[in-house]
Amino acid sequence: CIRGVAGASVRSLAWGDDSRLFSAGLDGYIAEWDLAAMAPCRSLELGAGGVWAIDVHPRLGLIAAACEDGTVRLVRIGGESEGSDADLAPGPTLG
Repeated sequence: CIRGVAGASVRSLAWGDDSRLFSAGLDGYIAEWDLAAMAPCRSLELGAGGVWAIDVHPRLGLIAAACEDGTVRLVRIGGESEGSDADLAPGPTLG
């Protein structure tokens, strides 16, 4: 069981390459989860209101996020080695 973060809601989960788990919610954040620690290890606020759904394109290294403001925001997924917020980077906005 992975416990959530206080004050955050989870609306969508998606698996990336190498068993990487991502979540998104109405708090406007996308988070990557450390499955060994069962806690978020990276997060990025999209600045577009709540995030209703996400999907991962592992080959391109992107997350598509359907946001409350009517846009689809793309997030670049970096490597796992650094362990910093820079591993989730904003990309272009569609819509």
